[in-house]
Amino acid sequence: MTHRFMRIGANPLPYYEHWHAGLEAAATLYFGEQHDIEGMLRVLEGLHGWELRGEDLDGEEEVWGGIVFEKRFGGRGRLGGAWEMVGRYRESGELGELDKAWDVYYEVFREIARSLPGLRRRAEEWRRRWGV
Repeated sequence: MTHRFMRIGANPLPYYEHWHAGLEAAATLYFGEQHDIEGMLRVLEGLHGWELRGEDLDGEEEVWGGIVFEKRFGGRGRLGGAWEMVGRYRESGELGELDKAWDVYYEVFREIARSLPGLRRRAEEWRRRWGV
């Protein structure tokens, strides 16, 4: 049981890494010289869809990792709220909605960035200790 728990506990890492990279890519598109709103929207849409489906991950451990990530950031939480603001932008064309969404995305990005070193270290320790 302990072995299984440790495997499950290590698995939010792929979600954190995926969202970190995706938010960085979306921000580069939006805030970069070309101000590519459509490109940014495609990246965000892919991130939010991936969150729900857990694409590219297989096995029960990854499902649990997704649940851990979802409880911290997603659904009706901060990422869900930001995505609703993006939806309001799509309906109204009001850039202020994107600015508000990016306030949230940036907060989440920074929190993920602060969490990644510890998650990676813990995952490596669990791999060494439990052989996972």
